[in-house]
Amino acid sequence: MKKSLVLLLSLTLIFLFSACSFNAGTTSDGKHNSSGQSVSDTLSPDTRLTEDEALDIALREANASKEDISGLRIELDRDGGIEIYEIDFYVGQTEYEYDIHAVDGTVLERDRDHVLD
Repeated sequence: MKKSLVLLLSLTLIFLFSACSFNAGTTSDGKHNSSGQSVSDTLSPDTRLTEDEALDIALREANASKEDISGLRIELDRDGGIEIYEIDFYVGQTEYEYDIHAVDGTVLERDRDHVLD
């Protein structure tokens, strides 16, 4: 009787500790929560880049300034489960398109096309 009570108590404690570590929030790399979602998918708007910050990244990539551009379009979107800023603008006859990771600022995609009149 005493052995089965100790075994039951041990199993209960193991279960409780396992459940606590499963719900801890992030893995040791800090990039995913316990449900496997990317942390950026669960962040509040306060933790993502602003539109201006994302635009600054795109402008650096294009070697342009705000004064150089026209036709600016910035849209917050979700692609493949992550939030991205889709940024399009023109510098003279060249159209630039960027997808910027909304949390860490990584340039995920870039495209540049010469526009004919």
